[in-house]
Amino acid sequence: PELFERFAQTSRGIYAVILQVTERIEPMSCDEMVIQVQYGLDADGTAARCSPVEVANVIRADVLEATGCLVSIGIGHSTVVARWATRRAKPPSGGGVCYIRR
Repeated sequence: PELFERFAQTSRGIYAVILQVTERIEPMSCDEMVIQVQYGLDADGTAARCSPVEVANVIRADVLEATGCLVSIGIGHSTVVARWATRRAKPPSGGGVCYIRR
């Protein structure tokens, strides 16, 4: 029970970080999701053009700060490609981001 609660708390922390970036979240499981991000945000909350890798690195840093967890992020033009990229981004300690371009 205690381990499950810690896992659930961490999952909520990850989702909280993602909700600061986008509300377009498709949960795949308690520790995996697909999100749609078309822009990044400046510190003042205004829209700014950022590369997908820059957005991913900000998300990774924010999740690490909020939860202490390293995450892997896959970037692609479709859900299938993004999930494949996520597999290639593992382990998270080895860079943690994979971007598969069209």
